[in-house]
Amino acid sequence: MMRNWLTGLLLPLLALPVYGQGITVGDGTTLADLTITATAAGVDACDDVADLVAWFDATTGVTTGATFTWADQSGNGNDVTQSTAVFQPSVTTSCQNSLDCIAFDDDIAEADFLSGTEWGIDMNTTGLTVFIVFDLLTQSSSDYLLGQEDGTGQGRTWVDLSADPFNLITYFGGGTHQGTTALSADTTYIATLAIGSGAAADVDIYVNGGSDEETDTDQGEASNGDMVVGSARDTTTSDPHNIMEICVYETVLGTTDREAVRDALNTKWSVY
Repeated sequence: MMRNWLTGLLLPLLALPVYGQGITVGDGTTLADLTITATAAGVDACDDVADLVAWFDATTGVTTGATFTWADQSGNGNDVTQSTAVFQPSVTTSCQNSLDCIAFDDDIAEADFLSGTEWGIDMNTTGLTVFIVFDLLTQSSSDYLLGQEDGTGQGRTWVDLSADPFNLITYFGGGTHQGTTALSADTTYIATLAIGSGAAADVDIYVNGGSDEETDTDQGEASNGDMVVGSARDTTTSDPHNIMEICVYETVLGTTDREAVRDALNTKWSVY
């Protein structure tokens, strides 16, 4: 009798739709039509996606004092530091979404910046993806956030914010790549740069989850040099801005992973 009872219970269950077939969501799509991407599942931080080479989070790994250190959270030891007091940034508490950020000032002669050894990225062979959460305190051609110097003026400045017309601009070995989103002062943004490898690679710029703002052609990389956070490659040019988080990957992330990281950053910082 017990076996017959169990059989009577299980048979209707086995007849239920598999994987949600026939269940319709709000836009009319059935769950059977949806695709689940395993690589993006459960992404709630930058280290949930492979190929992370540098990760700076203003909520952790920050040490002030004689040497200001912003520790790399990727596990690769790519810390950035500053031992000269006049060049040191500061920590602003409850900066965005009640979380801390790193504040870089606007004294051109004593521009705040942090530096560290080159992060092992060869742009001629690997490409990269950069996410940066920031707040411009002024609008200027000198709002440099992330750069690279090699002592010859031919390094890469990965992220520059221009005064005309306050757009996201990136420079690669002399090439200029400009997005189309006008940026405002005292506004937090998530910028995403996806740069392919080699001298004829795509350069894609996204702001706050918007559509691709540019597909342009990259130029070959000059010699690698020390990384600079918070200023330009010459370490003497910077207008005031806050940086909340930077995540750098040594590859061009696929759309699913790129959007997953962006969404995780947005959930954390409540940008848009």
